[in-house]
Amino acid sequence: MDPLDRTVSTQLIRLVRDAARRAGADPAQLSAVHGVDDATLSGELNRVPLDSLIRLWESIAHARPEPGAGVAVAASAPLGTLTTWDYLVTTGSTLAESLRAAQPYHRVVTAAGECFDLHADGDLTVGYRTTAGDPAVAAVVNEYVLAYYLRRAREATGRPVRAQRVTFGHPAPQNHSALIEAFGTDRIEFGAPDDSITFRRRRRHRTPAPRRSGPRGSAAQPRRPGAGQFPPDPRHLGILPHRADPRPGPRRPHPGHRGPPPAHQPPHLAAPTRGRGRRDEFGFDAAIDYRAGDLTGQLAVAAPEGIDVYLDSVGGEHLRVAIEAIRQHGRIALVGAIRGYNGAAAGQAPDLYRAATKEVTLRGMLVSSYFPRFGEYIGKAAGWLADGTLRTRETVYQGLEQAPAAFLGVLSGANTGKMLVRLG
Repeated sequence: MDPLDRTVSTQLIRLVRDAARRAGADPAQLSAVHGVDDATLSGELNRVPLDSLIRLWESIAHARPEPGAGVAVAASAPLGTLTTWDYLVTTGSTLAESLRAAQPYHRVVTAAGECFDLHADGDLTVGYRTTAGDPAVAAVVNEYVLAYYLRRAREATGRPVRAQRVTFGHPAPQNHSALIEAFGTDRIEFGAPDDSITFRRRRRHRTPAPRRSGPRGSAAQPRRPGAGQFPPDPRHLGILPHRADPRPGPRRPHPGHRGPPPAHQPPHLAAPTRGRGRRDEFGFDAAIDYRAGDLTGQLAVAAPEGIDVYLDSVGGEHLRVAIEAIRQHGRIALVGAIRGYNGAAAGQAPDLYRAATKEVTLRGMLVSSYFPRFGEYIGKAAGWLADGTLRTRETVYQGLEQAPAAFLGVLSGANTGKMLVRLG
């Protein structure tokens, strides 16, 4: 069995731990649960044993035994609380499509044994099974999960979606008015074979999707995940300087590798202190500090024969310089344009005619088009991060009051890696 099968994400643990505190659970009991301390939960990639999650749910069930305890947890989880999982379940053209695409990656958020079923023949039914053995605990878990999917459907569509039908496996409580209000229906069945929520077909929830102009101004259909991706090509590994030697070289280390530079790489590349520090820290062949100016000159030193591939998230002058340096038939992936988010300076627009004369391919890329490979990436990246092959850094601001400064810092380039704001 994969060790990850019995673990859950820190985001889910934090959500349920905080909900247990609000429910009035015994603080001493909560502090005794393994892996729920702030130090452990500060690591977004850390994993916590499933047993710890079950114990937190037990605390909620004992502190608040009446119906609505699970609904209250979902009510405290706005979109983004579960980060990647929230993104996966709300970005399809319909709720059914989103859940089908996300289902193979459920371990992103919780353990393998905690799973959901989908039935979309006509109406859409989402069922859930928990490994919690205590029926009272299972009731709270399933209540939360069904309320969670209803909330995400509402957030994805911006409409007050109501469930057509809800079923619970536990016996009927004396009063379940809180559940009727939360799910928007009185069609709630207790003592059912499964815990599930059903959405009516006509209410299948289309998430807002960008429309693209098709032939003759028609609205083109969204691409299926992975459609139109770059063909496999050894050059598509990053920003690579062109090398005159066409023979295959040694396997390129992952970013973060601290080995000697390849024999074909000049060891004396001129780079400012900041760039040199990043190069040494992450094992890049070369690094450029855009704050030092003269991007054209710095890139010429780093890649004197030009570049073959450029991954652009900046736009503006950076894209202009890349087009100047790119070789014939080069390829550019457009993933962002932060240079223009707060007003682009005049005179720095890229020369698209020059790109045309070089027969350069420029193609936009969206992460949502690569969901089918999400699980594959997590499996590989987790191992690389654990053994130090892949290294990363984050810039963290403490406290919600620092959020504006963090946002402005992203626009001005003050961050290294992801810019985060830690709450609490």
